[in-house]
Amino acid sequence: MADSTNAAEPRVAAVGFPDFWQHVHDKFPKFFGAASAEVISIGNEAFKGLLTRPIDKLARHISRTVWNSFGSVMLLALNGCGVDAMKLARGMFEASVTLGYLRLHQELVDDFLDYHFVIQKQRNDFMKEHAPEQLKRVSESLQREIEAGFARVAPKFRNRLGKVRSSWSKVSIREMTKAVGKEELYLTFYRFASSMHHSDIGGLFAQTEALESEDVLDVDVVPSDAWLKEALISAHGAVISVLRDYNEITNLGNEQFVERADKSFLEAWGTQEATST
Repeated sequence: MADSTNAAEPRVAAVGFPDFWQHVHDKFPKFFGAASAEVISIGNEAFKGLLTRPIDKLARHISRTVWNSFGSVMLLALNGCGVDAMKLARGMFEASVTLGYLRLHQELVDDFLDYHFVIQKQRNDFMKEHAPEQLKRVSESLQREIEAGFARVAPKFRNRLGKVRSSWSKVSIREMTKAVGKEELYLTFYRFASSMHHSDIGGLFAQTEALESEDVLDVDVVPSDAWLKEALISAHGAVISVLRDYNEITNLGNEQFVERADKSFLEAWGTQEATST
């Protein structure tokens, strides 16, 4: 006998804009055809194996988070949410730059990891001042561990004025992009996506369509074709970038995965786009 309670519960038939999915698929058939499936397959294979060095484990962790976001960008794109896909691709780009920079400066891996104590300390201090009741849920032993960890690492993160800097790295994201050969993407894609993320005037105009009257502007409401290609290309490029750096850092000899990923990009977007990722 069927459970009448469960039968009466509403079920989600679809989320987003299903009628738009095929339209987006047909705009980028080579990407949604073989390329995206190939990238997902590579991700399922390339990150297997036992790793022991902290840099290797960190490289895999960063890479897999980028791979996760790749799937999310595809979902947003299929639903015509190009601007939101750009915002997510922006984070993927930052992650790829971070991993590329750590590949060049592996002596900074401890700084990257140790900054976790700074973040924990800041959260702890916030709860002390603004949410003391919530802080009671944190064990005293863990609070002591946070304080001790912060005391140990804080000196290397302090600037000349004695203040703890706002990032694990002494250099800016732009300086990192220069080091890893991605400054052009920083000045183009990343700036556009950052404007969208922060909703500054540039970001607002990026989400605007002109109505019948040229003097009237309104938001380009989803689903829309706007920014889909840029988001998909940037996300695709980011996963290949972290895969390449992961392979070089770990020395696992997975060049075949990098070659397959490069081929998938060329087949989806062509050589002109490949030179800019």
